[in-house]
Amino acid sequence: MNKISNKRYISIGLAILCGFTITTVITLAGERYSRGVTDELSTHFIRFHLIANSDTVEDQQMKEHIKDSVLAYMSPLLKESESIEETRKIIRHESSNIEDIALDVIKQWGKEYNVNIVLEKADFPTKQYGDISLPAGKYEACRIIIGEGQGKNWWCVMFPPLCYVDVASGIVPSDQKEKLKDTISQEEYDLITKSTSTSKEDMPIKFKFKIVELFNEKQFNLARLNE
Repeated sequence: MNKISNKRYISIGLAILCGFTITTVITLAGERYSRGVTDELSTHFIRFHLIANSDTVEDQQMKEHIKDSVLAYMSPLLKESESIEETRKIIRHESSNIEDIALDVIKQWGKEYNVNIVLEKADFPTKQYGDISLPAGKYEACRIIIGEGQGKNWWCVMFPPLCYVDVASGIVPSDQKEKLKDTISQEEYDLITKSTSTSKEDMPIKFKFKIVELFNEKQFNLARLNE
């Protein structure tokens, strides 16, 4: 009786160990795949990140005015950019003008906040632009930090220029999609465009995106907690 019991316990222990091992292998594989996808995608995008001074109604409304003013100025400059390198040069060249635009808006609101503009890597959550979804991860971004930079933020994509997409329509214009196709691989394009599809044929792509989203959102949340 004892021998049978011992064998049963050993079998249960081995089953638990095998289950744990399989789960660990799947988790590590998923994390490596997610990291690889995001690392590659991030080399093709420059995002725009505007951070308000605080969450007061006034500071948030001022943030919206700064956003509109900066995008109105940058839109014609970035519209014809053919590469991420060109966009990066434009942003760096125009940084002082962007700062002046933000400071002018701040002055109009009767505030004396400082403005800090940096081009650096930053963590972003999963974000949908029309029918395109970008997974969470670390992306290069033009960051405009107003005052203390403790308020809710706003972001879009400067290259390819998705800041000007009509999100309400749920569709990215075909010319912008063509620019995306010229910028990233077909697999990456399918991943970020077909992740929103309801077609059964696109289910494997959606599943891949969910894997990336799951692990990268976890990393994003951990990064936010450590700030």
